[in-house]
Amino acid sequence: MAKFTAILFYVLAIVCFMAVLSLGTGLLIFGEGDLFVMRDIIYVFESSDSLWRILAAFTFSFLSMSMIASMSFMFSSFVDSAQGPTITTMSIIIVFMIISSVDFSVFRAVKPFMFTTYMGAWQEFFADPVNWSKVYRAVFVLFSHIVVFLGVTLWHFNRKDILT
Repeated sequence: MAKFTAILFYVLAIVCFMAVLSLGTGLLIFGEGDLFVMRDIIYVFESSDSLWRILAAFTFSFLSMSMIASMSFMFSSFVDSAQGPTITTMSIIIVFMIISSVDFSVFRAVKPFMFTTYMGAWQEFFADPVNWSKVYRAVFVLFSHIVVFLGVTLWHFNRKDILT
């Protein structure tokens, strides 16, 4: 678990770095003011209503990246090299993103179980009102994936013969 804690620390550091970088760059280029968001309609959020939305979106991205890290951590428990889990994780993400994005009737049955279906729920923080049921469902699904991946990792690691 110490390795996974270190991984989470690195994920948090990267997400915080990206938050500071994006907020800092935005303030330098555009200055302080209202937040304009273009979705199905254009939303204009006052500056007092913007920061919590941005921080909530970055917090959600930490959860998404933690789920990816837990999947990669699980794969790394099965092999000795670092390249295999990285390539496998990226391949799964790419394939799942394609399946999540394409609206074929064949894929509709599996979409609710795929983590990539829920990774874009951070966008809900930039709607008015926020669709909290979508956000809560996404948090539940992503957190469930983390628990399952860590459970498989611990189960496999405890059964692994480290002497050979």
